[in-house]
Amino acid sequence: MVILISIDIVSFDLKVNCLGILTAELVKHYLPDLINLNNYVLSSSVSQKKVNWKLLNRKPFAKLGLNLSETIIQQLSDGKAGTIEILLFKLRKKIDQEIEIRHKIKSKPIVSSSSPQQSSISLDNITSNIHIDDPNNFPMEKREQLKFFFLN
Repeated sequence: MVILISIDIVSFDLKVNCLGILTAELVKHYLPDLINLNNYVLSSSVSQKKVNWKLLNRKPFAKLGLNLSETIIQQLSDGKAGTIEILLFKLRKKIDQEIEIRHKIKSKPIVSSSSPQQSSISLDNITSNIHIDDPNNFPMEKREQLKFFFLN
């Protein structure tokens, strides 16, 4: 969907002076914490477009693992046909991956170890009534519980 919108924009020949800003707005829409739109300047000058693309490359694209070469930045700034479509396709994949990672992190249950009373297994429960003067006297099931307790 994102790619089709950009292709329509390019096909209507808007002089491609706003594609960097529109790309920044796409990132802002899906991942608002990655970008500050106030840093980007709408301009028809190739040098300012290049500044916008370099900023996108250095900040949000880098956080997404997307790295644009100087050649690609120049082609985007010059409005070379086909370059923006390829970039948007790759950007869409990176945004989808980031959203999926964030969703997994958010839905993953968090085990709190701040208070032993909240945990179903506490160190007191594991070690109670055990004399550890002799390591062979330490039951195997208790060893496994201790291993679990300290690894989590």
